Amino acid sequence: MSLKEEYFVPHHSFHCFSFPSVGTIVLRGKDAKDLLHRISTNNVQSLQTGEWMKTILTTEKGRIIDVVIVFNCGTHLLLVTSDDKVTEVEKWIDRFIITEDVCVENVSERFFYFSLTGENAEQYLRNLFPNFQLKNVQSFFSSNTEAPNSFLIFRDTQFTTPVFTLLLNEAEVARCSFFLSENPVYEILRIENGVPRFNVDYSSKHNPLEAGLQKYVSFSKGCYVGQEVIARLDTYKKVQRRLVGFSFGAINPLDARNEIFFEHSDVAVWTSSAFSSTKNEYIALGYLNSDIPETATLHTFSKSDEHVPVNICSLPFVDN
Repeated sequence: MSLKEEYFVPHHSFHCFSFPSVGTIVLRGKDAKDLLHRISTNNVQSLQTGEWMKTILTTEKGRIIDVVIVFNCGTHLLLVTSDDKVTEVEKWIDRFIITEDVCVENVSERFFYFSLTGENAEQYLRNLFPNFQLKNVQSFFSSNTEAPNSFLIFRDTQFTTPVFTLLLNEAEVARCSFFLSENPVYEILRIENGVPRFNVDYSSKHNPLEAGLQKYVSFSKGCYVGQEVIARLDTYKKVQRRLVGFSFGAINPLDARNEIFFEHSDVAVWTSSAFSSTKNEYIALGYLNSDIPETATLHTFSKSDEHVPVNICSLPFVDN
């Protein structure tokens, strides 16, 4: 099956993707929620038992350490980190524990992380788990919320198409018997939906606002590590660049330069790209200088120095 043929499978059935480098951490203790609230961008204090949210750990200078998924399991918080970030996140949280009643435990070896997408994904989950139900977009499903090894399922709201994320223990993985799809198909879906990826589209050099992660920042919660810098960037409109989409038509960005130009000035850079069968063109995520309007006509050059027109696109590229 070609990549294009495999891409269209989720629109009629479903795909399953595995992410073996994702990490998981358990936070226990009566001060766990308060601590995470004070060292990350989102309003973690508002998170009720059975709910999840994404929040960003940032440095004192407002730079991203990681975007973590937080599940309130009642007796503990379960955190999911980005690829290969679990040790850094564990150490960062531990740095702020002084007298607080908080215990940090890396439990990555207990869980397997999958994403299911496509029209039939939800029905497949209902067949596996007859009681499967999500009350709202913030809720997650679990066989036993408070059990330390219980599986979790939630719908990832970053995507316009249905994407269900599963955090499973070994026994559940064996029962599910997933047929895994190639991750390049996931990359196409991710880019089409305008979802940036850590260490690809943003890194520790970026702040949440330029990386398009404002939805995970609370501007009313009060102080947290990095809050002063992020608030100042927002209030005084000091963000120098912003995450946008680019279309390259029939030209593969891999055959062109990363730098993108407006007239004679270098004003943008693309960070990840794919051929979108839905759009029938090559598309990319990247950064555009904030003073450049989205109506501007941009260009880059192929590796043989031929002129390549580039259009600025709003995100996501695709609608539901």
